[in-house]
Amino acid sequence: MILAYHYVAGGEDAMKRILMDGKLVPATERIDPLVSRLRCGDFMATAQGRAENHPYSFDSLEELLDERIDEIDSSDVPAAERTRSETQFHCVDLLAGDLENLFMSIRDWPEWLQDPSNGFAFDASFLIRKGARIRPFDLLEDYESAIWAALVRERGQNVSDFKRIFRSIQKKNELSGRQAVKFVEDNLWGELVFRGEIPVNWANEIWREGVLEWRRT
Repeated sequence: MILAYHYVAGGEDAMKRILMDGKLVPATERIDPLVSRLRCGDFMATAQGRAENHPYSFDSLEELLDERIDEIDSSDVPAAERTRSETQFHCVDLLAGDLENLFMSIRDWPEWLQDPSNGFAFDASFLIRKGARIRPFDLLEDYESAIWAALVRERGQNVSDFKRIFRSIQKKNELSGRQAVKFVEDNLWGELVFRGEIPVNWANEIWREGVLEWRRT
C-alpha cells in the first residue's frame, strides 16, 4: 500500500477541530473570504501593472477573483477560527478553482514542510477509486504562465476563457483511474488531489507533532 499524506496547518487546535468534525474539508469551507482577498493583493497588483495587458482581460481576471471568493462558504466555521485557519494556497490556486480540492503528497510528507508533521495518511489507491486524481507536478507555474499569456492576447479574454484555460491545464496534467494508480506505483513523488470532503475514518494513519499517533491494523 502506498500512502498519500495530507498536512494540516494550524497545529493542535486544527487537528482537534478536524477530529471532532470527523472530516477534512477543502479551503473553500474553512478560510475567511477577506483573508483570501488580501492574500491576492500582491498578485493582482503585479498583473495589473503589466503594460502590455489587454484592459478587458484584466477586468475579467478581477471578475473571476470576485466569483471565486463568492464561492467560499465557511459559514459553518466560527469567525474566530476562520480567521486563524491556515492554508498553503497562492492566489493563482484560488483563481484556478483549486481551493475546492484537498491536496496530498505521495509516499511522504511534502518536501517543503518544516513544521512537525500534523495530519493524516490515506491509501492512495483507495482515494483514486473514490475519484482522486494524480498530478505529476505542481501546476502553479503553468497557471501563472497561462495567465500572463492570456492577459496580453489581442482578443480580450472573458471569465469563461480564463476558466477554460485552467481546465485545459488540469485535464492535460492530471491522471485518473488505472493511469493514476500506475503512476503512483512507478514514481517516488506525485500530488494527489481530491475534490470535496474526506471522512477521517478513511485514514490509515494519524500524525501529531511529528509522532505517529494511530495506524490502521
